[in-house]
Amino acid sequence: MTVLKDATVVARKQHRCDLCDGIIGKGERYRYLKFVDEEGVCTNHIHLHCIELSDTLELSLMDFEEAVYNYCSEHGIAKRPFSELVKIVWEATK
Repeated sequence: MTVLKDATVVARKQHRCDLCDGIIGKGERYRYLKFVDEEGVCTNHIHLHCIELSDTLELSLMDFEEAVYNYCSEHGIAKRPFSELVKIVWEATK
């Protein structure tokens, strides 16, 4: 994988976070990644708290969803939309 751009930017329009599938609202700061892999050029829009959580838990982006669900299961956190679970785990691990 070759990274073409890795920047924290302000959303000019609404996006979906590629980690939690939550809304990145217009005017919200987020991480923008553009890279080339075997599938071609790809872009990712990611909440800053999702990046922080993946760094805190020392996760690769591939392990993110599984780790969030495991944390919630271990701590008795009820099922909710995934983007809400991410915020709960992020708050708990600060």
